[in-house]
Amino acid sequence: MLVVAGTGLVANIATAALLFRSRNENLNLRGAFLHVLGDTLGSLGAIIAGVLILVRQWYLADPIVSAIVGALVLYSSWKLVSESVDVLLEGTPRHLKVSSILTDLGSLQGVASVHDLHVWSITSEMTAMSCHVVLRQNADAGLVLMESSRLMRDKYGIEHTTIQVESENWRTGDTVIWPRPGNE
Repeated sequence: MLVVAGTGLVANIATAALLFRSRNENLNLRGAFLHVLGDTLGSLGAIIAGVLILVRQWYLADPIVSAIVGALVLYSSWKLVSESVDVLLEGTPRHLKVSSILTDLGSLQGVASVHDLHVWSITSEMTAMSCHVVLRQNADAGLVLMESSRLMRDKYGIEHTTIQVESENWRTGDTVIWPRPGNE
């Protein structure tokens, strides 16, 4: 038992060292690192239990150490599982505040209002955003579109944006008034 656990410990430490630098790049690498870390703890626990069994004949060491290692693995993987669920459910990334994005977009020159704003995770590295931007009369739609895309990219790190530009004249409340009668 000690030989196998010792060999496993050495292999897991080597693998963990390889994954250490890239562990925060994405959910897959973080999951792989945590898996190897859990295996490393398991090997270390097996060595400790093996020594206790060999020296003191304390056979409860194995299940006790296994329970401790299992609890540590569960605790350390909770954030990873939570982030994975957010991506699967296309939730808003926790580091982004939709209210701040809405305020920033609404404060751009030429923007009258913003509605139907949605921000979600496509992957752990890619966030998407879609919204409708209502322009004031005589606002330059191209300029507003360019500035809103730049704002999302530079301030929030959102590269994947879909921004629908609408004219302030197209809507009155929720009643669509375009096309105007006679312009059909």
